[in-house]
Amino acid sequence: YSENGCDRNVRGEIEIAEEGSLVLDNVDKLSDNAQLRLLVYIETHKFRRLGSEHEFSVKTRIVASTEKNLEKLVTMGEFSRELYYYLTAFEITLPPLRQRKKDITFLAKHFIHLCNQKFGHHVSDLSPEVEQKFLEYHWYGNIEELRLIIERIVLLKKTGNILITDLPSDV
Repeated sequence: YSENGCDRNVRGEIEIAEEGSLVLDNVDKLSDNAQLRLLVYIETHKFRRLGSEHEFSVKTRIVASTEKNLEKLVTMGEFSRELYYYLTAFEITLPPLRQRKKDITFLAKHFIHLCNQKFGHHVSDLSPEVEQKFLEYHWYGNIEELRLIIERIVLLKKTGNILITDLPSDV
C-alpha cells in the first residue's frame, strides 16, 4: 500500500479496458482532477496507478457521453477546454429517444430479451396497445428510462406479453 492507502497493484478502468473501449457516461460530472488525468492519458497513452510512481502505457479507446452542452460548460469554466477539444474530435450527436420513434419498439424488445436472460423469465412481447403508448410517450429519461421500465415489468411479470395494465401509471 502507498502512503495514501491506495493499493499500487489495483488496475484502473483504463488499464482494464486495454485494447478495447472505455465508456465514460456523463463525462461532464468528472472532477477537475479526473479531467486532468484523462487529458494526460489521451495525450500520452500513459498513466499512473493511484499511489504508484510507475508509469504504464496502454491503448484504450475513450468513448464519452453527456446530456449536457460541454461547450457551454467550457465557457462557464466548469469543464476543461483542452479535454473538450479531444473528446469532440469525433463527435456524434444522438437525438433524444422521443425524436427517434422508430427505435422505441426495437429497443423495448431488445431490453425484454436482455431482462429475460438476466432474470430467467419468459416475457414474450409488447401488446399493440403498449407499442402505441410507448410511441406516444415523451421519454424524458431517454433510453435509460425505457430500459428501467422494461426491467421492472419483466421482473414482476415473468411470462406472457406486456399489457397496458403492466405499465407504470405515469406512462
